[in-house]
Amino acid sequence: MANKQNSKTANQKAIPLNVTMERTRTQLVQAFNQVMSEARLPAYLLEGILEGILADVRSQKNAELVAAMSAEQQSAEPEAADQ
Repeated sequence: MANKQNSKTANQKAIPLNVTMERTRTQLVQAFNQVMSEARLPAYLLEGILEGILADVRSQKNAELVAAMSAEQQSAEPEAADQ
């Protein structure tokens, strides 16, 4: 799947990471504002919910990092054996 994402045709331009990040941030803020207005909860309660979401995101980030490091290590092992 990563190869499909990395191989762009000549017609497609890669979107810079900073643009993707800013678009994602904007979408998250808009979604949060919508939920906040619909829920009508005080900010101190929303803060606790956001802290829980942030903890989930951090756990996912750590899992992705471990997987990437493991994949890198496995791909480096055959190269080391060839030398």
